Amino acid sequence: MKIKTMIIAAAVTVMTACSNGNKADNSDNTADTVTVEALKRGTFDEPFMAKGKVKASKYADVAFEQALPVKAVYVHNGQTVAKGQRIAELEVFKLQNAIDQAKKNVEQARLNMQDVIISQGYDPDHINSVPANIRQLAEVKSGYSLAISQLEAARHEISVGTATAPFAGVIANLNIQHQTIAQPGVAICRVISTDEMEVEFKVMEADLAMIKTGTEVNVTPTATKANTYIAKVMDINPLVEENGSVSVRAKLKADKNLFDGMNVEVSFNRHLDNVTIVPKAAIMIRNGHHVVFSFNNGIAKQHNVSIRNEAKGLCVVETDDNLDNKTLIITSGHETVTDGGRVVKKN
Repeated sequence: MKIKTMIIAAAVTVMTACSNGNKADNSDNTADTVTVEALKRGTFDEPFMAKGKVKASKYADVAFEQALPVKAVYVHNGQTVAKGQRIAELEVFKLQNAIDQAKKNVEQARLNMQDVIISQGYDPDHINSVPANIRQLAEVKSGYSLAISQLEAARHEISVGTATAPFAGVIANLNIQHQTIAQPGVAICRVISTDEMEVEFKVMEADLAMIKTGTEVNVTPTATKANTYIAKVMDINPLVEENGSVSVRAKLKADKNLFDGMNVEVSFNRHLDNVTIVPKAAIMIRNGHHVVFSFNNGIAKQHNVSIRNEAKGLCVVETDDNLDNKTLIITSGHETVTDGGRVVKKN
């Protein structure tokens, strides 16, 4: 009975071993089912986007030179003005009186100058015959030179009693009213040129290769996103800031819907030619490296790659292996695929 039991146990052991062996063989013959896609060689559009601000390319702050009451204001914020158009005017009564007084002073000084010339033995009615040094002495001693200077100053002050637009543009920051007192040198408004504007944005140091002078960018107002404008990069500041960014300015045609200080989105595409493009889903990480698997007659082959750029579900990769447009890349079902492993293409 004991011998019979041992024989049965041995038979069971042999059958189990055979069964396990068959399972192992079946496992070796199992292939992963995958989907494939042809690798692409061509042009890749690398998108770039940054936040920026619209700024006026040319503007001027307008101010009065005298502390006098404001007689009239002729414009309002947002108004378009032509070059030389009146903006505001001061009460010039005192200035006109100053001119009248200066004219009287000039006349009195001229009479005094004649007396000096006569005292030097010359005829003031024949001023051209008077030597230059005598004329200069007479002008200074009589106060004639000083009186002429004061008259010119009075005329200048009354001429700037009316503020005008230095060029065509739009009025902004208007801060005076009728009968308020103008403060010398304090801007009463800003005239912003309507010819052109600019947009300033930041580019990280690592992205500088994407942009250069002359590059066209798209500018879209952040708030409305109603319109997109074209701007052209005009300069790149050769200074890297502490956070690693670089300031870039692009020229922008003026538009009634663009305002100084407006927040915008700046975007453009950089074209990378003759690069290797694969779906992002094709890239796996094995042993700390990015890899893709190619499909060739039911066999998977591993290729180490480095990701250069990424956008819209696609990646530009670089590899030392010879991959071309005929190479089929596994894009799904490759979670357990190994180099040299058997794979079946999904129908």
